[in-house]
Amino acid sequence: MFPKFRAVGYNFVSYIYTEIQQLDIDPWCNGLTVRNAAGAGGADVIFQGERIPPGVSIAIGGNFGEVIRGRVDLSFDGAGARLCVIRQKFYINPPFDAPPA
Repeated sequence: MFPKFRAVGYNFVSYIYTEIQQLDIDPWCNGLTVRNAAGAGGADVIFQGERIPPGVSIAIGGNFGEVIRGRVDLSFDGAGARLCVIRQKFYINPPFDAPPA
């Protein structure tokens, strides 16, 4: 017998950061995009040790049923404007019953 199908939904949330900090990832996060939204001459974003120049973004995606967990480090390098936008995609009806421990 096949398992019961469970409909899965997603939602998105975006946050803007201008300061060095540690960030908590949503426990149901399935993917995220980190964008350095500073204009020309802006500071580089350092996300988990990866340098992102102004105007560039990186995406971290998950397969169905996977979640991204933990805390991440966000910092900036350079004297220009600091502007980082992080968009998280998260389950609103996850394919499993409880967030991973």
